[in-house]
Amino acid sequence: MTDNGTVEIDDAFVSLTEDGIVEIRHKSGLTQTLETLNQQYKATRSLAGDSLPVPVMIVIGEMKGQTGEVRQALARGEELVQIYSAAALVFRTAIARVMASLFTGLYQPGIPVRAFSEEDAAMAWLRDQ
Repeated sequence: MTDNGTVEIDDAFVSLTEDGIVEIRHKSGLTQTLETLNQQYKATRSLAGDSLPVPVMIVIGEMKGQTGEVRQALARGEELVQIYSAAALVFRTAIARVMASLFTGLYQPGIPVRAFSEEDAAMAWLRDQ
């Protein structure tokens, strides 16, 4: 854990805001694997403690993608719903937002999920959940 309370995992930085929202900022050029998804869950548990489930803002940035195993795990949502109460996905490109909308339309992860292009809008939506 860094001095500012941020946990660095293999593919992202995970932190907890003052208002109890987890922020996950993916590193550029990496592909999320089942191992790094589990690291993300572990970091969230460490930061949030007894406050689970918590809302999460995931900033995708220039992440390359996810493995099929990750997509299957997220689609099942078994662990996801125990850790997160709602998820705001922040994408920088239009194509990434379209892909996220298609994914969340096909798979119902068991929590509210919405795609955004701006972090402020994502945080405002999470506060309302």
